[in-house]
Amino acid sequence: MFSMKGFAGAALAVAMIAGASQAEAAFINGAFSMGGDFAPTGGATLGTATGLDFAPNGGGSGQFTVSGTGDSQVSGDFQAFLNGGDVGTIKDITFAPFVGPIDDFWSIAGFTFDLNTLGVTFQNANLLILEGTGIVSGNGYEDTLGSWVLTANQAGTTFSWSGSAEAAVPAPAALGLLGLGLMGLGAAARRRKA
Repeated sequence: MFSMKGFAGAALAVAMIAGASQAEAAFINGAFSMGGDFAPTGGATLGTATGLDFAPNGGGSGQFTVSGTGDSQVSGDFQAFLNGGDVGTIKDITFAPFVGPIDDFWSIAGFTFDLNTLGVTFQNANLLILEGTGIVSGNGYEDTLGSWVLTANQAGTTFSWSGSAEAAVPAPAALGLLGLGLMGLGAAARRRKA
């Protein structure tokens, strides 16, 4: 015999699971380029530097400017928040060895980036390339794994950040609801047999 109580309980559990998965925020997908002043620290040139000061004129945290306009400079989810010329803050770093992680490494327009790893890809007297990974968050989006690449030369510096969405893993609460729903179905089936 068909039990309306068991069916209603199962339907409620499925609806709650579906609602829980839809309530999760989206991952950030996009990129932007930034530039700004810097000075090498720990050595006189880029080739001997062990860190970077993004506020070479003093003042602690440095500033960066979002480069250019258009899809090539600001893309994806960042387009709703950033324009060329917008100014953000960035913290000084020591990269040899990396002294981190650095919370709120850069910040702009409600987004922040926590730098978790950083390595030297190339370094000589005229060119320094650093690559790192971390988590970007803000503006109602899900925390998203991203990368940060810095290219610095004697003529100036360019930075870029890019992020990509990762497959969402079911939240523990959603798995718990699924378990409760299955238990309810099991109980309804046992009642039916009795």
